[in-house]
Amino acid sequence: MAWEGWLRNVSAGGLRVVLSRRFEPGAALAVEAPGSDGDDSSSMLLARVVHVRPHRGAAWSLGCSFVSPLSDEEVQELTRSETLTDVVFRGTAPGGVMVERVIRKLNGVGRWPLRVGRKIGLRLHATAGAQPLVKVRVDACRSADGRRILECTFVEPRGAELAKALGGA
Repeated sequence: MAWEGWLRNVSAGGLRVVLSRRFEPGAALAVEAPGSDGDDSSSMLLARVVHVRPHRGAAWSLGCSFVSPLSDEEVQELTRSETLTDVVFRGTAPGGVMVERVIRKLNGVGRWPLRVGRKIGLRLHATAGAQPLVKVRVDACRSADGRRILECTFVEPRGAELAKALGGA
């Protein structure tokens, strides 16, 4: 079975991964890490769970040690991320509400193009004050006419409410 998660704090000796499923200390995991430079390749990292902590909501933060330490180059590859600017975001919320915005700065999502099917969190400015993190699934990721276009589907029920607040059709 596979669970989608987020890699955090990668070092030569291990990493922290955030998952929606709890694993007990001592459990062996095969962690699929994204490929380099936007290609479709990925690498499999073998790790063992060292500690488990509750994470926000129903998620779990797992501290893991690698079976074989990573090289400096492998660590650098896993932790490298682009800051994407002026990305055209097109989102479909539950009920078919469409939102289109230009994201001025998109951090922490890796390199372009993003993998189709990947879930990411965005803060879309709907109102003044604290901006809620909204989860979306990448449906398409392409470049056209010198612009980056990110097409997504909101994966949370509150996506429809946010779409309306953003002035969606």
